[in-house]
Amino acid sequence: LLLFSAACAALYQERFPFQNILVYNNFGKYAHNKEISTWIKYLPVNMKLKLKIIDLDGIYFQGEVDLLNITIASGNVTILANHLPLISNIGICHMYIKENGVISNYAIAGGTLFVTESECKIITSAIEHETEIDYSRAQLAKERAQKRLSNKSPDIDLKRAEIALKRAINRLSLNK
Repeated sequence: LLLFSAACAALYQERFPFQNILVYNNFGKYAHNKEISTWIKYLPVNMKLKLKIIDLDGIYFQGEVDLLNITIASGNVTILANHLPLISNIGICHMYIKENGVISNYAIAGGTLFVTESECKIITSAIEHETEIDYSRAQLAKERAQKRLSNKSPDIDLKRAEIALKRAINRLSLNK
């Protein structure tokens, strides 16, 4: 139905190029954006994404948010309500959520993202809000990791030191 509606709308757009095209079908309301030549689904303003973040201590955050922006294996992604189902790995990254118009920044140490049409779950080993981060401790962790990496001793686990350095740099990146 969407393809048929899109084809009809495209023909209409050729005859009347200065008018906006809206298509309604069983899946929602769509508009054609001529600048990027694609269809955009309109979401009602009041739609919220149910988000649950689980860390090693249990449920870290549970609530309804406007959006979630996070870096997954394929790149940076913004999750809104009614997103397509998705399962992906999360790297060590900066993540933010927008809740009632307010943006909250987090440092996340990797994990897994599960998205269904009705909710989004993040399972991670460590997550910190920007106000929870001890920046002096993060700076010390960065220096320790750099020292371990510069030491060429065979006793040093280089992969572990690289991960510690990435985590420290990620945490320090939220310092304003």
